Amino acid sequence: MYRPRALALCLPLLLAPSARDALPTIGYHDNAAAAGTFSEGTLRVSLEIRRGMWHPNGTDRPGTPMLAFATPGGELLLPGPMIRVPVGTALDVTVRNATDSALVVRGLSEDPADSLVVAPGATGRLQATTTRAGNRFYHATFVGNRFGAFRVEDAHLAGAVIVDGPGPRAPREEILVITSSSHSVDSTGALSNVRELNVFNGRPWPHTRRLRHEIGDTLRFRLLNASREVHPIHLHGAYFRVDARGTALRDSIFAPDARRLVVTEFMIPGTTMDFVWSPDRPGMWLMHCHLTFHVAPNPGFGADSLTLEQTEHRLRHPHHDSDADQHVEQGMGGLMLAIEVPPPAGWRLPTVARRHLRFVIPGDSVAGAPVASFAPSIEGTGRAMPAHHPRGPGATLFLRQDEPTSIRVVNHAMEPTAIHWHGMELESLYDGVVGLGGTPGQRARAVAAGDSLEVLMTPPRAGTFIYHTHLMEVRQLSGGLYGPMIVLPPGAEWDRVHDHVFILGSTRGEGVRLNGERRLPPLELTAGSVHRLRLINITSGSPNIRYFLVRADSSVAEWTALAKDGMDLPASQRRTGRSVQPVSMGETYDFQFVAREPGEFRLEARAGAVNIVATQPIVVRAP
Repeated sequence: MYRPRALALCLPLLLAPSARDALPTIGYHDNAAAAGTFSEGTLRVSLEIRRGMWHPNGTDRPGTPMLAFATPGGELLLPGPMIRVPVGTALDVTVRNATDSALVVRGLSEDPADSLVVAPGATGRLQATTTRAGNRFYHATFVGNRFGAFRVEDAHLAGAVIVDGPGPRAPREEILVITSSSHSVDSTGALSNVRELNVFNGRPWPHTRRLRHEIGDTLRFRLLNASREVHPIHLHGAYFRVDARGTALRDSIFAPDARRLVVTEFMIPGTTMDFVWSPDRPGMWLMHCHLTFHVAPNPGFGADSLTLEQTEHRLRHPHHDSDADQHVEQGMGGLMLAIEVPPPAGWRLPTVARRHLRFVIPGDSVAGAPVASFAPSIEGTGRAMPAHHPRGPGATLFLRQDEPTSIRVVNHAMEPTAIHWHGMELESLYDGVVGLGGTPGQRARAVAAGDSLEVLMTPPRAGTFIYHTHLMEVRQLSGGLYGPMIVLPPGAEWDRVHDHVFILGSTRGEGVRLNGERRLPPLELTAGSVHRLRLINITSGSPNIRYFLVRADSSVAEWTALAKDGMDLPASQRRTGRSVQPVSMGETYDFQFVAREPGEFRLEARAGAVNIVATQPIVVRAP
């Protein structure tokens, strides 16, 4: 469970104020150019590590001391200078340690045993040859720190290493190094995530570089998770194709039949991802970590620092100068960036006849209540569908593939909201990114208290998706403003006997719940019948959930993979195997399960592999 720990004290700054003021400013580095000089098959790179002042909230705001890489005499950079070579190139790298602490540098070589231990004032040298194409990163820590156990000042000491294979480079490419740091400790002296900062290429949102690309462009993203944190990476409004995954030392490049189309991909510390996206609709599209606390407002430093109580209040009651439409720009931070795709000349929103539904957020919330109820009901399906549970999930939203639909979001709550239709390919105006998404002449806006807003969509594929709040997420998710969104094939009706949805959410003070409960009533199935299990995680802070389907004796059963994030898997990936599946925040998975004989089973949601947080008993009867 990802949960802020109690704040006892801020980490002491290691320098006196006058010395801190004299530190050079650390610059941002977008990995547009590589370092070093190339001759006779060898790239020679000289690096040094120095202390500087990092201003993550803008150069006009107070900063914090940090160690950073630079080329000799050059500007300190976060992340460090990029090393980029063709496969087969020899590397000759020197690193000078201009700090007063010994440092260990790793990742310059493909060999995990290769590292440099560099004493204060000394210079280390490493020579190696690149033999594998792919993405990795180098990083440095204080001596005694393993990867992931950073102190504050060495937390962002990382840089990209890109080894190009044969063939031309992608014409449009973004290389993003993810790093994170904690700026507080708990009562035991351990690093706390209360004042944590997660960044792309040295910048947190809203200071991340705004990207701009055209419809039809093929964009290649190389993500390097050099942080100590897990990150379920989500792209709004579209699928991206994952072509490679790797570690800090090597990539695994997927064969064409092993590539996958997803809207959310989970990255653990020290891993890399190579993916491709081609925008097919105009708008402003977000890419961000789906761990709610990793896109929370950034911590301040110096005069901008907040107490623990002020930080928690800001999370649950964000202030946007009384304008909720400024939430994305003013009420979010951390690991997020925006990609603008301008409309072609003459582009207009589609106008067609539509099926009409009403998405009704209840009005029994109490202003200032620690846990208000936001779980919505759905109207317009022939009968009103109430929320599954008062604290969430809301009612299942059923849509039909290729059917133009109008959803009237009616907000009876006492505060504004915005709904994100997670995984749905729709127009930017309706994506739920208030104040930022939209079309020419129209910006996406929040649904004010007592107001309503029409959302238009035409689902292009059948599958399992999610709706959830995208405003005041910590507060409204814990109050149940989330639910399953199921798109049925044309002409199909929902088969509640053989089709089952399991959605994990978080309730403040109660923890993770499966369909609103810790333990659900037994589900009765018939031996020999085919069932579809739709598994969802939309918790606010539980990225390491695993679903297990086990027999009465706790042995693991078998199931067959059908879909990921609403996208049907190709035949080569529809494998039958052990029924264990990690499902991180913002992910959905569909499996086929057939119990051949009568017996008892349990669908368990576990934090990690052991701690059971919710259970669905399953009883299989004889036909």
